[in-house]
Amino acid sequence: MTTVQSIEKLDELLPDGYRARPTILDDVPQVVALLNLRSQEVMGVDEHDEDDLRNDWTEPSWSLEENSRVVFAPDDTLVGFVEFYATAPYVRMSTWGAVHPEHRGRGIGSYSMEWSHAKAFETMKQAEPHLRIIFESWNYAEHKPTSDLLKDNGFQLARSFYDMLIEMEAEPPKPSWPEGISIRSAVREQDEWDVLVALDEAFEDHWGHVKSDLKERYERIMHHLRNDKDYDPSMWVLAIDDATGEIAGVARNWPKTNEDPDKAWVATLGVRRAYRKKGLGLALLLESFNVCYQRGIMKVGLGVDAENPTGALRLYEKAGMHVDQEFHAFRKELRPGEDIMNQG
Repeated sequence: MTTVQSIEKLDELLPDGYRARPTILDDVPQVVALLNLRSQEVMGVDEHDEDDLRNDWTEPSWSLEENSRVVFAPDDTLVGFVEFYATAPYVRMSTWGAVHPEHRGRGIGSYSMEWSHAKAFETMKQAEPHLRIIFESWNYAEHKPTSDLLKDNGFQLARSFYDMLIEMEAEPPKPSWPEGISIRSAVREQDEWDVLVALDEAFEDHWGHVKSDLKERYERIMHHLRNDKDYDPSMWVLAIDDATGEIAGVARNWPKTNEDPDKAWVATLGVRRAYRKKGLGLALLLESFNVCYQRGIMKVGLGVDAENPTGALRLYEKAGMHVDQEFHAFRKELRPGEDIMNQG
């Protein structure tokens, strides 16, 4: 159970001979190796990639050294990692990390919890005083050590999410597009802003959505895209309203995942409210399957909220996808107040 000690005193919680320090970019290889030990435990694959983690850690306006810690054993092996993340309006904060399997049960997880809570209580001072504050952490559904640690520190299971998968054995069906809708791929450094605006509206009614400054989000997103070696906007599918020229719906597709280079990934699929109930979501998904199939990619995955209010799970199952992996979102309330976060 966390006691929210001052950050300066937290090292006293570590076992004799263990030490913690702020994370630096040179730690990327060791942290990726640590994270992949856990993904190997659960999934039998390496889910994390050095380039992706380095991309995350160099995000604009986010300080790696201020917002993360690494823990070393007496022999200088990196055995623990914890990260804290929050952006304005600071009502939804998150933490994640890992402990080396051979060093569990020694207080490293407890140290990580204390450190991240201290960061959360420090950061929430930037939020408006009347707003409700939520602290969040995600975990593989099957990874009991992390789930137990979160529960022991006051987190409760709040939501389940699924990674869905389809393995195509033949050419997928062609989509049927609503009248007045045309499609095209995206253009690098041209369409990203309009896509963000469309997806922000599309996800307004989704669990966890918080209105925030789109310009700040755009800068963060563009940092990630510009530094992503697999970013290929020609794989994105934009559904355009012929009458207005605006984006009605989007599927943002990636050619592969870290854990499986032969599996494409639909990172985001969203339809604006005015264009729902017309089959556009299914059409975007089927078109994504076709884009992948034409490139010789037979496996396609995506993530979905198990309780998605727009019926996305049923839509994906209708398209032939099945649940491949389950993840859990844990939450705890740090402060009651007016809730500006959508609860789905």
